[in-house]
Amino acid sequence: MKNFKQNLVLIAGNVSFVDIKESTQKPGEYFGNMSIAYDDGYFDKNNNNQWVERVSFIDVKVTNRFLKQCKNAFNPGDQVDIEGKLVVESWQQDGQNRKAMKVQAEKLVGHVTKQEIECLKAAGLLGGNPQN
Repeated sequence: MKNFKQNLVLIAGNVSFVDIKESTQKPGEYFGNMSIAYDDGYFDKNNNNQWVERVSFIDVKVTNRFLKQCKNAFNPGDQVDIEGKLVVESWQQDGQNRKAMKVQAEKLVGHVTKQEIECLKAAGLLGGNPQN
């Protein structure tokens, strides 16, 4: 019987924070977290169809296996497309049990550096109003 349970997430947005460290137990292996800002904007029909920015942030866990496939380091302002799965992390803080849902990065689908984005904008090939 086929397993119909699937845990797949596709996230695309701008890197807003990066914290990648080298493992103390396995030198040469890296792990960490990054935060991706994604825009879920919309046209407000009650306000002359004005575009409303609605930016949210998602925490993404990265492992050595994921980082090996990435040729460039990630920096704030880079655009990334990542395929992964949802994971829940649990910990204790001040005697309280805490949980947070994150995306576990599995595959890098796309990566455009901040410098490449700036070059494309300067050439008039990127940018503008989402209404156009």
